[in-house]
Amino acid sequence: MSNSGLSRLGRSVPESTRRLTRMSSQALVRWSTHSHAQLDELVDAHAAVGGIAPGRRYATAQLNASIVVQIAAHFQLFCRDLHSELAQLLVAAAPAAYQPMLRVAFTNRRGLDRGNAWAQTIQADFGRFDLDLWTAAQVRDVRTAVRRTRLQQLNTWRNAIGHQDFVFSPQEQTLLANTVVTLPWARRWRCSCNALATTFDRVAAEHVVSITGISPW
Repeated sequence: MSNSGLSRLGRSVPESTRRLTRMSSQALVRWSTHSHAQLDELVDAHAAVGGIAPGRRYATAQLNASIVVQIAAHFQLFCRDLHSELAQLLVAAAPAAYQPMLRVAFTNRRGLDRGNAWAQTIQADFGRFDLDLWTAAQVRDVRTAVRRTRLQQLNTWRNAIGHQDFVFSPQEQTLLANTVVTLPWARRWRCSCNALATTFDRVAAEHVVSITGISPW
């Protein structure tokens, strides 16, 4: 099926998939293949039950919520995979005597192992590599700030759905203003995650080069 055909189904064809002719991290490859295949199954289910009858509207509402939760979960998986890949590369580049200590310092009690891929969690975990990920990503792509906001919206909705608690703080209300759990909004959040994944992949590679002098992928 063409990219335009996928778009009509509500699928988001990631830039990372279209550009996998170059080398990428294993985290990005997994995000662009395994994760997207699973998300597309939900999009297909949404198309199969769509319609205007009340029962169908309820079914699609539940699928919208599931899609939002799964986008957030798979992006968290991508971030964790990329962090693990980066940790492995940097540990391997260190003198053998320091490797056990560095492995623990890089990966022990990561935020991405315990909670959502919030912007601040990503920043803290990648900061263990002395990498200011969000600043580097913003330098690489000026649209990163908007995508970061979209990620925060996605995770806030994920928590609300997961806990079935839709009473939002004033700050959350401002963040979520005009957003709703629908397929078009899920598509926007997914597109933002696609773009962030591609940007993070390149920033991580550049950081490894700055330390080891060797391109990791």
